[in-house]
Amino acid sequence: DSVYPVLKSACGFYQDFLVPEPKHNWLVVSPSISPENNPSVHSTSVCAGATMDNQLLFDLFSKTIKAAKLLNKDSDLVADFPKILDALPPMQTGRLGQLQEWMEDWDSSSDQNRHVSHLYGLFPGNQISPFTQPKLFEAARTSLKYRGDVSTGWSMGWKVNFWARLLDGN
Repeated sequence: DSVYPVLKSACGFYQDFLVPEPKHNWLVVSPSISPENNPSVHSTSVCAGATMDNQLLFDLFSKTIKAAKLLNKDSDLVADFPKILDALPPMQTGRLGQLQEWMEDWDSSSDQNRHVSHLYGLFPGNQISPFTQPKLFEAARTSLKYRGDVSTGWSMGWKVNFWARLLDGN
């Protein structure tokens, strides 16, 4: 029982970018990228289902459901959103103990790219918490350690916020 027909009937335009992933039948954004980074095993950043996209969609659908309920509006629009949410890929911990940046375990411990888009679920999102998702919380910490603190401009500010969300103000 695939969610893809539900997706088509719910909002026709979502079918333009959410497609079934063949291995798990998750709904993923394709094409996708993790902004300004690419896995060391590929020469391109284009992929399917980058973690940041999955986290953004989770927030979009879940917050739209909540807003519709609070405002008592658009119940028809959001009726199928819970099914779509259930079909999104989960965040995954990779072989290095890191939060995977991509659906596949392509991360490298030597990747010190200043971009940490896959940590959106930690900040500014709130999908990763020591209280509700302790394993993902530790995986996010591991990702940030591998990336290092060296960065410039906005990336430095983001990393400060990540460390604060990781309960490490130092």
